[in-house]
Amino acid sequence: MNRILSLSMLLISLTACAKETATETGDSTIEDTLTWSEMSDMEKNAYMATDVVPQMAEIFQAFDAEYYADFGCATCHGENAGDKYYAMPSDIYDLDVPAPGPEAGATSEFMHNQVVPKMAELLDMDVSDGSNGGFGCYDCHSVAE
Repeated sequence: MNRILSLSMLLISLTACAKETATETGDSTIEDTLTWSEMSDMEKNAYMATDVVPQMAEIFQAFDAEYYADFGCATCHGENAGDKYYAMPSDIYDLDVPAPGPEAGATSEFMHNQVVPKMAELLDMDVSDGSNGGFGCYDCHSVAE
């Protein structure tokens, strides 16, 4: 199992490096033309590492630099992200139904106005209102019981 995990991490790293090099040189790669739903797991991992995490870290750290100083995979996927192969929703805190709106405070407003729209854009999805299958609150958060 460790051998498989090590090989997977190596392949992810190589894919991420190839994409970064292609971006720096202006070359096009398959990952640049695929939508999230069309990407393989390896391409999704590389895209997360090279595109999503840096852009989302910038947004979260602009909101609260101290709290999100160590922004990374666990911020959205939860502490056990690797153990569950980054499946979503994560084990970060649950939300009531319906999810709190911008009127609930600064964090909720930040999530509604910045995080959800940016993640929807990065994943080539519509912003979800809970009925349209796009990206929304419950893609990261579980429903509170």
